[in-house]
Amino acid sequence: MLPGKLVYNIFQIFDHNSVTLRLKNATISITDEDVFDVLGLPHGGEMVKLGPTEMYQERTKEWLAQFETEKEREQITPGKIVQLMKGQGLTQNFKLNFLIVFSNVLVGSSTNSYVDTQLLRLPGNMDQWYRYNWAEYLLNYLVSATESWNRTASVFFRGSLIFLTLFYVDRVRHKGIKLVDRHFPSFKGWTEEILKTRQSIELFDGVFGVGSVMVPLREFLAQNTQPSPKQV
Repeated sequence: MLPGKLVYNIFQIFDHNSVTLRLKNATISITDEDVFDVLGLPHGGEMVKLGPTEMYQERTKEWLAQFETEKEREQITPGKIVQLMKGQGLTQNFKLNFLIVFSNVLVGSSTNSYVDTQLLRLPGNMDQWYRYNWAEYLLNYLVSATESWNRTASVFFRGSLIFLTLFYVDRVRHKGIKLVDRHFPSFKGWTEEILKTRQSIELFDGVFGVGSVMVPLREFLAQNTQPSPKQV
C-alpha cells in the first residue's frame, strides 16, 4: 500500500501535458527510459496496439471460462487471477493471466474495482510480447488517465501511481537524506515502511517538491562504472 499523502502530493506536481514533475525550483522530464530504470519494463521498438474485439472473441471466451459463474466473470479482480495462477502450468491462460495482472497493477486499471481485460486483444506471439514498448504504454496510460481525472473529477484514478511515486523518490532526494541505495531497477529497496518514512520526513518539514534532483539511474550507474542494465 502506497502512503496516501505522499502519493497525493506527487500527483499534484505531475504535468501530463509535458509529462514532467514540476518541483519548486526544477522540472524533471519523464521518458520511456525512466520507466525502464524504475520498473524494468521493456521498451522495445513495437508500439502496443490492440486488435478488433471480434478478432479475439475465441481467446476471450477461453480466458473467461476459467471463472465458473457469470457473476465471477463480471467481478474479476487481480487477486482472483493470482489465485488461479498458483495452480496453473505455463499455459496460454497462465500467460494471459500474468499479462492482465501486470497491466492492472503496474500500468493502470479500469474505472472500477475489477480488471481491465483489453490486453486480451494484444496481437502477436505471446512469447514475443517483450518486443512491445511497455514503458511507452505505461506513460500513455498515465497521461490519458490524468486527462480523464481532470475532466470528470472522478474519485478513482486509473493511472500508475506506483510508477510515479517510485520515480519521484528515486530522483528527488529530500534534504540530502539517502534512505535507499540506488540499484537497477530503482524500485528495489523502497519498501512500504521506507516509503512511509519518506512521507513522514516531507510532511514534518511542511514543504514538498524541494530537494536535490538526482541524475537518471542509467547515468548514475555509468558514472559509477557499473554495467548499464540491458534488455534481454
